[in-house]
Amino acid sequence: GQSHFLDANVLKYTDETDPSKLVNDPDFEESNLMHSVNGRVFANLDGLEMNVGDNVRWYTMALGTEVDLHTIHWHAVTTVLGTHRTDSVSLLPAIMLTVDTEVDTPGTWLVHCHVNDHIQAGMVARYSVFGETTIPPVTGVVREYFVAAEEVAWDFSPLEELAIVDYGDCPFDAGTPDKVPEQIYQQARDILATDTALLSLGGDHFVSYPLLRAHAEKYGPLALIHFDAHSDTWEDDGPRIDHGTMFYHAAKEGLVVPEHSAQIGLRTYNESTMGFNIFDGPTVHEQGAVAIAQQVRGIVGDRPCYLTFDIDCLDPSFAPGTGTPVVGGLSTHQALQLLQNLRGVNLVGMDVVEVAPPYDVSEITALAGATMALQQLCLWAYCRR
Repeated sequence: GQSHFLDANVLKYTDETDPSKLVNDPDFEESNLMHSVNGRVFANLDGLEMNVGDNVRWYTMALGTEVDLHTIHWHAVTTVLGTHRTDSVSLLPAIMLTVDTEVDTPGTWLVHCHVNDHIQAGMVARYSVFGETTIPPVTGVVREYFVAAEEVAWDFSPLEELAIVDYGDCPFDAGTPDKVPEQIYQQARDILATDTALLSLGGDHFVSYPLLRAHAEKYGPLALIHFDAHSDTWEDDGPRIDHGTMFYHAAKEGLVVPEHSAQIGLRTYNESTMGFNIFDGPTVHEQGAVAIAQQVRGIVGDRPCYLTFDIDCLDPSFAPGTGTPVVGGLSTHQALQLLQNLRGVNLVGMDVVEVAPPYDVSEITALAGATMALQQLCLWAYCRR
């Protein structure tokens, strides 16, 4: 809501004589936007008091628009959301979550939103725990641990090699979903026409199809490196596209060259391979990531290559936040090894897809997705050094 004193303060503290001109300015509104906890900002919320040993239930709800996405973090306690233990929860607008905690550490602690803008705008509260700690002191043998550092995979920062811009979302009309693939294709085509590379983030994996159309139009038929738990080559007649059929259409239309393409991490069965070279999950575990990457480089050669990474290629223990998880998948370490050892391929386009924040746990899927995207940026930069 708007402060009752806003007009008076504008007249008193600024040179503006017409408060409405300043009040309705978008930059002014943004600079004065506050984010509160129960209507209070900057830890001025009283009454959050409890005792050591209490089982405390927190009823949380987010209010606002589609941009008001919050990650609530409690200091000094581990929270339980459903059956998951975590120290933070993601809260979307108009969503209610019930979170349980057992407090055992006396003191005054923070509970706040982890989004930087929201912290700076006041979305911070404090809660107090009274009493003596029930955690027994640590006794026994003192063990010393030594951490050895290994050489990093990349000896450069992509930020120093590349000019990177967040181009924003692809606009589309949700009322005409059948037109969305064409709208994605047109926007990708316009960007590629400026000789700018694309790292696209999804979203449903079908977005790879219009992206492949745009890249193939510019570079010709593509080699495809496809990380996934599923083949996404199910036969489908007609023009419809979904996240299980897009590479069937891409192969049929000549956008990709299956014999010079590789699918990595598959753990579901599709009788038709469409001619793709398949390195399923068990094969990666048996042969090792480095050996698989060497074979893939040989298959792709120096052809223009598009890399798509479906986050469900990872095992659900590393990426639970996705729509169709399948056990037995790659670890994040194996995925990093694979991407890092693909250096030398002629990468022309890339995406990371199927990250679903509402299903995530402690944001580990989002972290994995962001890390895979970073590796792709490094891979693209390395190819052009």
